[in-house]
Order: sequence, then structure tokens, then C-alpha cells
Amino acid sequence: MRSLPLAQNGNPHLVDFPALLTQHGATSQAAASSEQSQHRRFDQLVNVLPEHGPISLLDVGCGYGALIPYLRATCPTLDITHYTGLDIFPEMLRAAEQLVVHGAGLPAHCAEFHQVTDQNDPLAPFWTPASAPEYDYVYVSGVLTYAWSHASGFRLLKRAFQVCRVVLVANCLSTWSPVETPSNLHYRPGALMDCAGRLSRWVRVDHTYLPHDCTVTIWREQSTWHS
Repeated sequence: MRSLPLAQNGNPHLVDFPALLTQHGATSQAAASSEQSQHRRFDQLVNVLPEHGPISLLDVGCGYGALIPYLRATCPTLDITHYTGLDIFPEMLRAAEQLVVHGAGLPAHCAEFHQVTDQNDPLAPFWTPASAPEYDYVYVSGVLTYAWSHASGFRLLKRAFQVCRVVLVANCLSTWSPVETPSNLHYRPGALMDCAGRLSRWVRVDHTYLPHDCTVTIWREQSTWHS
């Protein structure tokens, strides 16, 4: 696997995505991915979305905003009434707003973008015990791989599920990958299942769509579960 530049913020796992954005523009390469792999990850969310909506969506680790154009193309009748993109890099958020609102045409009043200020708890600015926002669907893409530690990654899963009304979908690199890179966190699929099983009875871990990835999907209740 190719070597990627690391962000100089003390986190040994975090890639310098603004540098990739400068080099490659708003393309999948700015997310350290191929377009095909990116779309296969997105499909894990598409597979659990309703045909129409309306829905609200929290995109944790939104990067340059590639998810919304893909949803607009593959789910043309889906009504996204509220979208929030979170990312640690302001450069990525600026690119995301440009792509989501001006490129994909999501109305500006339906979209908001916020910078993550605490990598150990990316949802901290939006969560207090007394008042937490809620989203129908929560998508966590890549953030677990670039977390400070496995413990902080699992803590993020728990926190993300707490603000989720319907389904949480999260992907990461797997220990079953043919190749492991020391600069990235890889998760045991069984450990992901154990974590998810403490949150809900309705869970799935999929390792079939890419050789190095897995996705954990956690449903809030049986009535929304897709087999």
C-alpha cells in the first residue's frame, strides 16, 4: 500500500488530507481511496436508506463532501431535509460545502458543516447529556481508522449511536486485510460485533465488499432492520 502524508497534530494515524486535496482536487484520491472503493463504501449506507424519505443525515468524517453527490445520483427520489458534515480539517469542510451545496444542489438551508475540535470525541461540540441532536441516519466513514486509538474508535461508535434514530453505518480497515499498514488502525470484525451488540440486538458486520474493509451497521429497532 502506498505511503500517505501524515497530519502534524500528534495523531500517528491521521493522514494529511488537505495536502491530498491540494494535490488531487475534490476527487476520491483526496480521501486516500479509489473511486470504486469509495462507492462500495457508500453503498453500505445506500443499502439501508429508504427510497424516498424525508431523512436527516449526519456524516462524520465528511471529507470533501463526496457522499451527497453520490446519494443524489444513486437515490434520486431520496429527500434529504437535514445534512450535517463533520471533519477535523477546515480545508475539507470548505470543499465539502462547495460540492454539496453548489455542486450537488442540496439547498443551503438543509446543509451545515462543523469542524471537529476534539479527535478523542468528534461529537463533543454537538452532544451534552441534557441536549443531543438526533439524526435518522449516521454515517461514519474512515474516522475509526484514523482515530487516536481503538478505545476512542469504539467510544465514537457508542456516541454516534446515541444520536441516531434509525441506523448507524460505520466503516474501517480490518485485521482480516491481506496487508496491514502500521500507520492505520485496523479493527477485528469480532470486536466490532461485540461493541455493536452492546448497543443493539440488530447488527451486521459486512466484510464482503472490499478485501481490506469492513462495515458495521447498527439498527435502532427491528422494524427498520434490513436482512
